[in-house]
Parts: sequence; structure tokens; C-alpha cells
Amino acid sequence: MADTGKTSTIYLRSVTGYFGWIRILILRKSEFLSQADSLGYFDINGEQQSVPLAAGQLGFTYCQVPVVYSLAEETSIVVHYADGTSNSINGISIDADTSMQIFDKKGVVSQIDVALKPGLE
Repeated sequence: MADTGKTSTIYLRSVTGYFGWIRILILRKSEFLSQADSLGYFDINGEQQSVPLAAGQLGFTYCQVPVVYSLAEETSIVVHYADGTSNSINGISIDADTSMQIFDKKGVVSQIDVALKPGLE
């Protein structure tokens, strides 16, 4: 799956193929924060959490996992785990096992950071 600069898709895989995706449809630079803020959300245990966001980022949750997009020239993904480890991925695809950990909402994946180049100014 090529990253054309206009649209991107972060693919989440199952054992049998692509299970779901996070589609990045023509994000504009203006949609990213111009100043620092935070993303408030409720984790899988119903506890209120907050993730700091810097200028040039935006955030949302997917299956109660915070996802933080940052402006960059090349797409990459860092998956952070609850045990303090992380996995860096060059490209647009998260493997099947990690995807299932996200979908299952077991608290194994604590955050996903995505660096990307928005499609439009």
C-alpha cells in the first residue's frame, strides 16, 4: 500500500488478513494543534487519563488506546506497551498480534504514535 501524500491508511491486521484500519483522509496541517494541549480519555478500566500534545500534533482514541499523530516527512508508527517497551515500525502497517491486542482491549497497548505528512496544506 503506497503512501501518496494525499491519503494514508494505517492497517491493523488479523491472522487471516486485514481486520481494520485507521484511515487518514487528506489531513490538513491546520487540523494539527498550533499550541500545546492535552487529550483526555477514559482507559479500559474506566479511569480518566490524559496525554500531553505538543504543537504540530493531534490525538484521538481507537479502542480506548490513545493515538497521537505528529507532522513528519515520512510515515512511521511507534507502538507503546503497558510494560514500558515499544516497537518502531517503518511504514503503515501494524502486525496481526498487535492489532488483536488493540481490538481485545486488554491494556497491553498503551499508546500509538504515528508520524505522517498531511495530504494538504
